[in-house]
Parts: sequence; C-alpha cells; structure tokens
Amino acid sequence: MKCNKMNSFFKKRLFHEGSPLEQSLRDVVEIHLFYQKNHPYGYIQGTSFIVAMFLLYMDEFGSFVSLESLFHSHPFGSFLRGVQTQKRFDFFGELLAHNLPLVAQHLKSLKISPDMYIRHWFGTFFTKILTAELAIRVFDNFLLDGEIFLYQCALGVLSLLSAKIQSLNQSSCRSLLCAPIHDLDETALFSAISSIKVSKAKFQKLQQNLKEEANSK
Repeated sequence: MKCNKMNSFFKKRLFHEGSPLEQSLRDVVEIHLFYQKNHPYGYIQGTSFIVAMFLLYMDEFGSFVSLESLFHSHPFGSFLRGVQTQKRFDFFGELLAHNLPLVAQHLKSLKISPDMYIRHWFGTFFTKILTAELAIRVFDNFLLDGEIFLYQCALGVLSLLSAKIQSLNQSSCRSLLCAPIHDLDETALFSAISSIKVSKAKFQKLQQNLKEEANSK
C-alpha cells in the first residue's frame, strides 16, 4: 500500500524511500489497517503522519500500541476517527474571531471555514505544513498539554501568516493554508503561541459536551 504523501521536510530528512524508518512506517500502517478492519471507520487519511511521529520516539511495536491508544483511549481520538469534528471546528472559529479578528473576517469573506484547513493540521499534528523540527516540538507539547495546545498552535501559525492571508484571494489563500510553510521561524512561532488566549473554562466545556455526546450514542 502507499502511505499518504509525506511532507517533503519529513520525507527528505527522515522517511526517504529505502530508509529503515520508511519501512517501519509502512509496517506499522499495514498492521494498523489489519487491526482496524473490524472498525467502521477503517483507515483515516493522515494516519501515516501520526505513525511517523511515534517512530521518532519508539520502536514499531511501541508506535503501534501508542497509535491505537491515541485512536481509542485519548479524548482527541474521536477527532482522529473523523467523528465529533464540527464542535471542534466551531470552537476554533470562536477562538479565531477573538484572537485574530481581521484574519477571521477575511477568511469568512472568502468563504474559507476552519474545516477546510484545521482538519488537515490537527489530523496530522501539523506535520503536513511544518518542518520536521517544528512538528516534533508541537507533538511534544500536545503530549504534555493535550488538545488545547493544537488550537493555540493553529492560531499561532495564522498570526504569523496574517498579513499574507489578508492580501490573498480565495484560491491563493486556500493553497497557502494547505501547503508546507518553508520559512516559519521556531522562536517566532512559539512566541506567537504563548500570546494566544484560550479560555480553559470554555475548553473544558467543549470537552464535557463532547463526552456527553459520545455517551448518548
């Protein structure tokens, strides 16, 4: 099978064809596919990016166990499985309007909603758009702080791209939000992230609503 197309930063540095990590990536994804055959959602686009992150920390078995735990036991697993996404998109939209109102207004005028880019950013832990070094640090922070950090990171990225975003039309803007970012400075990104305000009370309310929704089914 072919895995999702890997961000060029990751592929060139770590998962180039024929490398030990590239073969490990294929092996873990194939085992995941076999394990998921009895689950209704099957293979989720972006899984190979997540496997790649785990392989930087542990061996194939550990990566597989961690992947299944993330999908089935972690609160963020529902998003990765493609369910309970809309409430998260709506929550991000509120955060965007509060923290970056001009960006939010421009994206709204272009009819670019959060689901058009956040799905790919969150679903791959930003490995699809950030350099390997940045994505690894983002993943570290997700493991430490949880899902809330992903919202902060996304807003941090958008804040650094805000001037460019506001100068683009719909087509160019959508392309920008889906393409790898070659020149994002690590210090600038994490400085921007630290300035983002996310209400922990509102985030906890989101988590409670998601939990109640899951229990009601």
